Amino acid sequence: VAAIALLRDIIQIDGVLSIQSKGNVFLSTLMTECDELQNLRVIAQWDETQTVPDTISLQEVLEGGYLV
Repeated sequence: VAAIALLRDIIQIDGVLSIQSKGNVFLSTLMTECDELQNLRVIAQWDETQTVPDTISLQEVLEGGYLV
């Protein structure tokens, strides 16, 4: 969420800027977006049957997936 808010300040466009990721571990979908009025929206989908470690890197979260 912080990344999209900061990126939105750098990229001055009319409309919505979004970041989407797909992972193959416990986090299957993560989507954040920010519009020109700084309204933020986040959608996350994960596998509740898996245990999430107390500390985990973005690389581990997106293992086998992608970030666009």
